[in-house]
Amino acid sequence: MADDVLERAFDPYFTTKPKGEASGMGLSIARGIVKGHGGAIEVRNRAEGGCLFQVLIPAYARVEEEAGQGSPAGAAANACVLLVDDEPGIITEVSEMLERLGYKVVSETDPRSALKTFERHADDFDLIITDMTMPGFTGEDLIREIRRIRPTVPVLLCTGYNEKIAGKSHEQLGIKGLLLKPFAVEELARKIRTVLGETAA
Repeated sequence: MADDVLERAFDPYFTTKPKGEASGMGLSIARGIVKGHGGAIEVRNRAEGGCLFQVLIPAYARVEEEAGQGSPAGAAANACVLLVDDEPGIITEVSEMLERLGYKVVSETDPRSALKTFERHADDFDLIITDMTMPGFTGEDLIREIRRIRPTVPVLLCTGYNEKIAGKSHEQLGIKGLLLKPFAVEELARKIRTVLGETAA
């Protein structure tokens, strides 16, 4: 990689591909996952050509103990999460995080399909986690329709920086919490506990 590209390789949304061909979230999500395990990820150019990525993971990680993971407690025990994001890679990684935390997960890459799922099983979900920027039917559209069906269900907006949400309160957005990408599993765990705790109260 060129030096300027190497320096920004893990920056969210940075990509060298044409607009529309890549989100630039892949490496930033990978770094978030590795950091969530207490590790680090490094990249450098090789003299013989190409790049070398090194993933460093502690021999004994205490992530689950430190974050209070394992089995959700209180209001969160047996919680079922509807996860919505149009990027399959993000769905896979965040689903794995949620399952490691002990939650049941129903995932959707199509927000309209997610809405149909919610319409059929509205009372089964304890939490909605949705992206904001999705083609054709945004997270804002989805949240509005979900609120119409079940006004009290907690919604966690999980997104990168978006000028549409800048300066807006949680009440204006119809959400209980906001989580900015990329994030580590500890951040996700804390945010969910906060959101479900507020709901239980």
